[in-house]
Amino acid sequence: VTSEENIGAINNLMRSINACNGKYLAFCEGDDYWVDHLKLQKQTDFLEKNENYGMVHTDANHFDQKKQKLIKDFNKSNSINIPSGDIFSRLLKNFYFIKSATVMVRKELFLNVFDFMVCHDNQWLLTDLAIWLEVAANSKVKYFDETTATYRLLEESASRTKDWKKLLRFRLSVFDIRYYYWGKYSQDPDIKKKLDRVYYNTMISGAFRLCDLAIAKNAIKGMKERSVKVTIKQNIKYLFLLLIDLFPNKNKIMKILQAIPL
Repeated sequence: VTSEENIGAINNLMRSINACNGKYLAFCEGDDYWVDHLKLQKQTDFLEKNENYGMVHTDANHFDQKKQKLIKDFNKSNSINIPSGDIFSRLLKNFYFIKSATVMVRKELFLNVFDFMVCHDNQWLLTDLAIWLEVAANSKVKYFDETTATYRLLEESASRTKDWKKLLRFRLSVFDIRYYYWGKYSQDPDIKKKLDRVYYNTMISGAFRLCDLAIAKNAIKGMKERSVKVTIKQNIKYLFLLLIDLFPNKNKIMKILQAIPL
């Protein structure tokens, strides 16, 4: 299913799904690959026997393209415990990620609950998360503690880039998605508080890297309006930005900050 010109990620996903005629959908983007020959069979068997579950996913290997290094069983290796069942609230607030290449979802459920145009109209940069949250809000999700795919870490991608403006834009887009689904399905004040804390910390960290005082000011203002406590570390970063803003040439300082490893 191709075209002569680039039609964009969301349009490409829409036409790909519309071209499918199976009962289940499994995702495998071009830079990832499956490593378990029985992946589809195991996941199909589970979904056939458990109608109240709409989606299945698993652990994955991580392959660092630049270092040519393979990290096997990423979740297990890092003691990341992934829940099963009614996971919507935990997925919304706990910031663990479901790897697309490990997923199988019921096609009928997907088409019934997911609105492509919401992603398009909001210009979200991470469609995957919107899909998982929508599905998790409408069905149970099963996690298999085994590895079925390898997720490739590229040196340059939407979520991994040396361009800090691009990276901050991506990270804030992720929060746009979380806030949207919080408003649609949750409205739990405790979840909102956690989202606010991490959101504004992300803004201040990004402002610090970019030496952008305006972003930091907006973050501090937002924290005060939403009664989010400003930490000592955040205050130090903000005061530092106030100081360097007095210098006529900030480019050298900005380059030094952006060279610091994450």
